[in-house]
Formats: sequence, structure tokens, C-alpha cells
Amino acid sequence: MYLGVDVGGTSIKFAVVDADLKIIHYETCPTPDNVNLKIVDEIYRISADIKKNFSYNYLGISAAGVIDTEKAEVISATDTIKNYIGVNFRDELSDRLGVAVCADNDVNCALLGEQLLGCAKGLKEVFCIALGTGIGGAYYLDKMPHGSCSSVGEIGQTMYDPKTGKNFEKKASTIALEKRIKREVHEKLSVKEFFAVCRYIEKDKKIEECQSCLELEKTIESMISQDKLKFMVDNHSEEIMKVLDEWLEDFSIGISNMLLILDPKYVVIGGAISKQGSYLIRKIEAKVKEIMPIKINKTKFLCASLGNNAAIYGAIYPYISEYSKKKL
Repeated sequence: MYLGVDVGGTSIKFAVVDADLKIIHYETCPTPDNVNLKIVDEIYRISADIKKNFSYNYLGISAAGVIDTEKAEVISATDTIKNYIGVNFRDELSDRLGVAVCADNDVNCALLGEQLLGCAKGLKEVFCIALGTGIGGAYYLDKMPHGSCSSVGEIGQTMYDPKTGKNFEKKASTIALEKRIKREVHEKLSVKEFFAVCRYIEKDKKIEECQSCLELEKTIESMISQDKLKFMVDNHSEEIMKVLDEWLEDFSIGISNMLLILDPKYVVIGGAISKQGSYLIRKIEAKVKEIMPIKINKTKFLCASLGNNAAIYGAIYPYISEYSKKKL
């Protein structure tokens, strides 16, 4: 039995996974400030409580930042979480809980989870891009490489311009898209609503062949009110489609640079943006093909399918026996 823990900036997720890789218990807690209450102490408190009812022997942790997997230690990170660099999950938790402990970067874990049970199951030569408030990346060959400083796949930091301080992440993350929407379209239009309007404007172009008209209408209705949809379509359609095309180009340029270096067979698009499903995947794939200088590229784009559970499964990946993997 395993316990997977996913440490995020706002919440920590805990999931007990049995020998058949089924999640049999799940709970969350807010991420502490790591000043008045340490993250490792909160992980210990909840993990110890879970252990009273579930006798797990392995604890895998998915965490933001650059993680030294040999030591299970955070060695580089942004300032989103205070006092984060130097946190050693194994030293803090293994003896106290009496279990084996490992840790890895959250996007690495998400890719391992998708490779184990999700959209990339059994595939090799896969690059994963986690697109949300930031942009993270991970690469799987026939195993997960970590490089000289455990930072393989940090695609969000690429295309760095020392004169402006801008990089791929600052140009193409959902925060960058949101700023562009508010500046060029309307200050009260969210990213989610923006994509709903895009879908509506393009619905007659049959971009989503997998969805019937009724299903598409239901999808749009769940994302934006009818009044707001009508207002945006009537007054801002041209600006919306312009912003979409410009953002897609910025995002696809970053992907194209990665493809020219690694040439993976598959690219998994994950993170919050993956909720847009096939609609966005097809547009990204088309834009990449349009701008790629090597026109014979055959990389296939996939949409992450496990959601938050991907990082949980990836966190315990090192402890899952070959026998369990072969059963899948």
C-alpha cells in the first residue's frame, strides 16, 4: 500500500493507493505558510493520522520546485512558498512515520502518472507541458532523466531575454493570457470565459468533430452566462480571435523550440489548460505544424487524462513494483 502526496501552492492532496493502484482514500488540506506551520509538519500530522487506518509502507511526494531525487530535497524554487529551499522530505518524514520516502518535481510526477495509467500509458519519448499560472515541463525517454542539476524539462524558463527579463512562461502562461485578455478585450472576461466565447464563435467550423452541437452548447453554457456570451460575441469577436491566435503563436513557438532539440514522439498537454480538451489540443497541434521549420515532424499531441491524480500516481511511481506495472 502507498501514500501519494501532492504539495501545491494552495493545497496539499493525500491519496492512499492499494496494490491494484486504486485510490481508496483521499483528502486535502490547505498548504501552510511554512513559517508559522511547516509544510513537513502538516504532511506528517495528516500522514500519521491516515496510517492509523491504512498500513502503507511507502510515501511518495510530488512537489513544486527543483527536487534532488537522490536526497528528496528541494534545491531550487520560486518564492511562492516561504523557506522552501532546503526542505528535505526524507529526513523530516521517513523515521517519524517509519516508511520509505521519495520526492520529485510535480510535473515529472504528472508525466510519470500519465505514462503509468493515463494518456501516455506505456509510451516512450514523451514530453509533458503543464500549462497553468506557470509553465512546467518533463521528459520521459525509456525512463525519467534528471540531468546535472535535477532540472530537465524546465521549458518555462527557456527563451529568456536578459534585457526584458521575459521568458516562455511570462509570454504564454495562463497569467500572460489573462493579462492580454483584460488589456485587449475586456477587463471582466476570465480565461475560462474567453475560451467559451472562442468555442462559440468557431462552432460552425466543426473544429470539435467529437462533440455534437448539443454537447458543445452544454460545454459553453457551463463556462459563461448567456448574457455575457452574447455581449462578447456581438462586441468583441474580432479582438477575441486575434488574442487567441497571438497567444497560440507564442505558446507554439516555445513548443517548436523544444521539438527542434528533443524531437519527442509525443507531447502531453497538462495543467489547468488541459480542461479545454481536444478543442485546444487540435489548435496547438495545427499552429505548431504551421510554424515548425522542419515540416516532416510527426510528434503527436495528447491531452492529459488523469487530472490531479496524475501527480499522485507519479509520486509513488518509484515504489510500484514491476509486477504491478505489468498487470496494468
